[in-house]
Amino acid sequence: MICLNVRLERCPARRRLRARLWGRSLPENSKIELILQDCVVQENWESLSSPYAGQSYNIHNATLKRWEQYWVDNVGGNVLFYGGLKDGVMDYWTDDVL
Repeated sequence: MICLNVRLERCPARRRLRARLWGRSLPENSKIELILQDCVVQENWESLSSPYAGQSYNIHNATLKRWEQYWVDNVGGNVLFYGGLKDGVMDYWTDDVL
């Protein structure tokens, strides 16, 4: 397993992803942190304009040699994304129907 040693900041790409998934812009509070001995990136987020909230967990899958993100929300939504760095940008995709 690859563990992380990075400084985490708010991610505008995450906000764009959620807006694309749900078809609207979601102003939010977001907290991103390293957990489990710095081997998992966890994000907790919530909408400022509704009770909508969720979490994501990002890990490096050494067996499959890719990054994976499991994304869940408080209305029963969940998506498994996978990918990796391409041209210095984390690129995730999914086989799930969105």
